[in-house]
Amino acid sequence: MLRSVLSNWVALVILGLLSFLMTPFMIHRLGDFQFGVYTLAFSVVGYSELLELGTRNTLQRFVGRLSGRRDRVELNSVFTTAVTLTLILGAVVIALSLALSQVLPSFFKLRSMQRGMFAWLIILLGLNTGLGLPATLLQAYLAGLQRFDLQNLLAVIRQGLRSLLIVIVLLLGHGVVAVGACALAGTLAIVPLNWWMIRRIDPGVNFSTRLVTLGTGCELLSFSFWTLLNNAGQFLRDSTDSMVIGRVLGTALITPFTVAARLVDYFRPIIIGMVSPLLPRVSELDGQGRHDEIRGIFLRMTRLSALASLAIGSMLLLHGRTLILLWVGQRYVSSYPILVLLTIGGVASLAQFGTLQTLIAMGRHRAYGLWTLGEGLANLVLSIIWARQYGIVGVALGTAVPLLAVKLTLQPWYVARVLGMPIGEYASKALTRPLGVCVLFVGFCGLLSGFQANGSIWHLFSSIAWQGLLFVGLAFALGLDGSDRKLLRGRFSRLFPAF
Repeated sequence: MLRSVLSNWVALVILGLLSFLMTPFMIHRLGDFQFGVYTLAFSVVGYSELLELGTRNTLQRFVGRLSGRRDRVELNSVFTTAVTLTLILGAVVIALSLALSQVLPSFFKLRSMQRGMFAWLIILLGLNTGLGLPATLLQAYLAGLQRFDLQNLLAVIRQGLRSLLIVIVLLLGHGVVAVGACALAGTLAIVPLNWWMIRRIDPGVNFSTRLVTLGTGCELLSFSFWTLLNNAGQFLRDSTDSMVIGRVLGTALITPFTVAARLVDYFRPIIIGMVSPLLPRVSELDGQGRHDEIRGIFLRMTRLSALASLAIGSMLLLHGRTLILLWVGQRYVSSYPILVLLTIGGVASLAQFGTLQTLIAMGRHRAYGLWTLGEGLANLVLSIIWARQYGIVGVALGTAVPLLAVKLTLQPWYVARVLGMPIGEYASKALTRPLGVCVLFVGFCGLLSGFQANGSIWHLFSSIAWQGLLFVGLAFALGLDGSDRKLLRGRFSRLFPAF
């Protein structure tokens, strides 16, 4: 798992740096309106990924279990059936995008000259999503084999090519439609490379329509349905904000909201990269009936993910204004209250992200899917209501409040019940120590340095450096238990034997 986590983080640094640099470049080249249109179209088309039905996580779960059992025939059947389903769903996504391109421009009240641009953008991004579903599924197969390093390599190649093409077309003076074409070109290039990589790492893999069976398809769809509900809730929570703003408040206001949301999104992959190897590992342990080990690895991973989430969330609260100022300019510093609200909700969710991975691996994710869908619907309703009263801050409130209500009450109770442990044990062993470290850290740094913006990038780096060292010290001394410290010492001595 260590190799998987490290490769996830290396990819995160590269992808995060690309996105961090591309966002201000695109904003200034396209302008608020065109960048807002691109964000809006991306959010709308993103909903079509719901048709993927959660087969990515499902495939990881089945590949992890079957590869552990060395069941080659069943593994090939699952792989072929999953890819066939995804190809069908990709065609449906493309057809839906063509239909939506004729309806949505008038729905969002765009002017006649802007409607054609928006329609073409919907078509290009729809093609990108439809063709990208098989590519993503092939990467999920690699993850199921616990080869996250190869999965991440493919993701970096895809995003790097896309970013390079976008820079070229924008420097040549093209607009937002050309940006959509660049996204599609990156996806078309990566699909054959995905398949070549799988054949290299798993020569026994076989894709043949003769291996597609109705029973396997029904089993995959049945398992995926509850993941679909979870994905639907996440999309309602994460992707409707721009549509609510565009419909209720105006397209131009999407950009300042996106500035804050993007900063939160940048730290999300850090935690996902840390925890995602849990799914194939727990699948393997569950298939072997080693449930005591599942409880131990779940508590440790939740403790570590909580520490990491609280560390990054604290840095966003302390330096959010400065980050926005240096990133996109003084004009968007007013987005800081939105950043605070989204950060609080994001920390509550990502600190316990291992819950979803563990429940999927054990096939106990039905309730999780139901409540995530309910949370997403509550987010949509509250965002619409509060947007009319409080503007874009109301949209952020609509996201944060349902998230906190679920993640702090229902979710901890349910996962403790599934794993057969008292809720008090879960709270004390997984969450209490990280929360104590966070309170001490934010209290000390807030009193010493405050929360105001500073226009010096060197001041930002130096502050993050000493505060990061302080958090690491507090986390090692107070946030980890004895077994964690022993494990880290062992890993460190293996990586750096000279010390």
